[in-house]
Amino acid sequence: MPLNTTVKSRVTFDATDLAKYPFSADAVKYIDSLGFSITDLDSDFGRRILERASERIVSAIKRRRILTLLEDVDTEVLSYPVSILLLKKIQDDILAKIYAVAESKRVYSLLLSEPVEKIVYIAKTTFKWNIKKVLGTDFEEGSWVIHFSHYLSNIPEFSLHWKLVNRVLLNGYVVVSREELARLLEEQIKRFIIEKVHTPAEPQPLTVPKVVEEYVDKLLEEWLPQRTRITHPLREVEVSEGEYPPCIRFLLDKTRRGENLSHVERFALATFMLSIGKSVDEVVKIFSSMPDFNEAITRYQVEHLAGLKGSRKKYSPFKCENMRTHGICIPDKKCEGIRHPLQYFLFKRRR
Repeated sequence: MPLNTTVKSRVTFDATDLAKYPFSADAVKYIDSLGFSITDLDSDFGRRILERASERIVSAIKRRRILTLLEDVDTEVLSYPVSILLLKKIQDDILAKIYAVAESKRVYSLLLSEPVEKIVYIAKTTFKWNIKKVLGTDFEEGSWVIHFSHYLSNIPEFSLHWKLVNRVLLNGYVVVSREELARLLEEQIKRFIIEKVHTPAEPQPLTVPKVVEEYVDKLLEEWLPQRTRITHPLREVEVSEGEYPPCIRFLLDKTRRGENLSHVERFALATFMLSIGKSVDEVVKIFSSMPDFNEAITRYQVEHLAGLKGSRKKYSPFKCENMRTHGICIPDKKCEGIRHPLQYFLFKRRR
């Protein structure tokens, strides 16, 4: 089917959109037009922005989500780059990932209610994605295609659904639905924010007003106790970690780095831990380091896997074959002849 390369934009990007998508190319242009500089943070308006930027970060820490406030567009738009500035000053990888996940999920929830034209517009103008419309179709599910390179760079998780072999390809382009485009964009935004936070400072950084340091101190007071609660439980798991198969150690390392695990990875890790005798509380603590951690949801899901909720069926861990299928098999020399992660674990314990 031919692809249309001359689809004209019918998108209106207004002030509300700037507040909803402050990372967008349009928002960056708008911020430049305001002429607001870092020294202006030491003013009444600047403190309002700093306060809102801190609220964004604290909300990500406490609730793993960020609300969109539309009452004051300028404050909302400017609070986003200022939040990045505060995170740069704090320099904590786990906090940066927690914030990036919360911010990207906020955007994803908004994109789901947008027309597909606006999703495409943001992806093309901000991230230079190569997206086209399939000729002869209207704006509907499956009528858009994205170049495979941009698709592969933003696959949100290791699952059969997203594997390229299971997708429809047209001349190097992957057919996607509106929801899938939004999900891919969520992943792009998450990485975009993390990269922004980790971008090295300029050779001669601008002088930061003292008020910025005051807000950094307040955020650290909020964050450091949370960080201790997140990282401490992981040490409890390390007592017999040398007995774990490399695939499980790989997943635990990801949690330590504050990375999100895919649904498949969470299933593999939780079912393994439950099968070797870890309690629901211990497994929930392991997942507490996830940037999108929600204790109530995680506890329910772990209890479900343990056979304490729902169908009362206790789920078994993946076999090695299943782990390979999902791309999370990380073999070492001792894996030769092993067909199940639990087999590896029992062998090591006998040793």
